Amino acid sequence: VDQSKAPLRYFGADKAVRKIHPDDVTAFLAWRRRQRSPRGTVIQPSTADKELKFLRRAFEHAGRNALLVPPHNPAFHVKPSRIEGRRDRIVSDDEFLAVLEQLATPMHRAICMFARYTGLRRGHVTGLRWEQIGPEFIRPPTFDSAASLYRSGKRFGVVPLPAGLGALLGGSRKSGRVFVWSEIGGALRGAQTGARVAPFWFHDFRRSY
Repeated sequence: VDQSKAPLRYFGADKAVRKIHPDDVTAFLAWRRRQRSPRGTVIQPSTADKELKFLRRAFEHAGRNALLVPPHNPAFHVKPSRIEGRRDRIVSDDEFLAVLEQLATPMHRAICMFARYTGLRRGHVTGLRWEQIGPEFIRPPTFDSAASLYRSGKRFGVVPLPAGLGALLGGSRKSGRVFVWSEIGGALRGAQTGARVAPFWFHDFRRSY
């Protein structure tokens, strides 16, 4: 809801969706970055980028529901601001090994290794089910509903299972989830402190991959 307010204010209720073009979206971003927040502060580029992503999802949803003829997404090719910061954090091999040594349980180590060597997202790793894991590949994750698939972004294909990761799971095949208890956030932060490694997020495993 918050991300829809500025686009609605700029484009107005009388603007036909099919008449919005990429140049209009670019002009909206320039206009938005000149605005002030209710507290009087400058609008951050990250805020405008979130609203741009909202527009992309809105146009995509409209196209899927035949509200645009022909389907088009004028926000698709508009580039967001490039924000430098922790998003570029790459976990080196030495840092990764140091953190692994500090993790207390084999399950936590297995979760981090799956994330680092497959590039899967946190929810996909912790939600892995035994039926998804084959001898050489990890099949795409199952989704509880169409809404969760929509929120997850576009589908990804079969992920190769690196040599040695399968051995972490043991020889016995079970049913249900692979990692029964998957709280990893606190354990990872504690391991970074113990290893004296610069802080990073779990998603940085995916960036490092």
